[in-house]
Amino acid sequence: MSEIVDAHAHIMLGAYGSLPPQPVEPVLEGFARYGVSRAWFSSVDALVGNTAEMHRRMNDAMAELQSRFGRPFVALATLHPRGGDESARELERAISNLGLRGLKLHGWLQPVSCVDPCLEPIFDVANRLALPVLFHDGTPPFTSSLQIGWLAERYPGCRMILGHGGLKDLAVNAAQCARRHPNVYLQTCATTLLSLRRALEITGPEKILYGSDSGFADPKWIDYNLRKIRKWNLTPEIESKILGENAARLIP
Repeated sequence: MSEIVDAHAHIMLGAYGSLPPQPVEPVLEGFARYGVSRAWFSSVDALVGNTAEMHRRMNDAMAELQSRFGRPFVALATLHPRGGDESARELERAISNLGLRGLKLHGWLQPVSCVDPCLEPIFDVANRLALPVLFHDGTPPFTSSLQIGWLAERYPGCRMILGHGGLKDLAVNAAQCARRHPNVYLQTCATTLLSLRRALEITGPEKILYGSDSGFADPKWIDYNLRKIRKWNLTPEIESKILGENAARLIP
């Protein structure tokens, strides 16, 4: 079995609602407890605060955490989606200067439609840098799988990742989107085992990445999402691809 990579995780350095800040050390220990050796983290604080200054500060913080904790901590940039050229410059800084490894967009929280022209400067940079872009998807009207498919066709240099596999209502659309576009991938969190089985038939195993959406709440989410995959009774080769090999190809 190859290493397990959680390609959808969060870190929360400040309080959010009733949830307290989450120190990084116990978060990483939670992942390790369930056998996850690497996780792709994005900042809850930045997505909720959603100002240009907040994103800049959190990108700096994510870079520091990635440097401090090394290989287990893969940091994704966040941006103000309506920041135009300023956000495009911040993405360039986050990747080229700070060493962050990809981009996270959350059209529901931020909020912005995946087909809004305001994203063009950001995706011009993301496409040139051939970045993986992790989306919250499956929540209409801003984050449908087919909207992200439109982006994938327009920006073929990006690897577009549907972070929830279409959720429950758009799971079939998400699988069809991944089959149609070579640069679209699915993740396993927040969708059903039945939907995942159908997605595997439609897309093949190379297009599916394990993700838990964990890191800022109960670490049992990690185990729950691992159990979903293991209940497929997949061959060891296919299970290894989904649990880590596919993600390791996108972010070595």
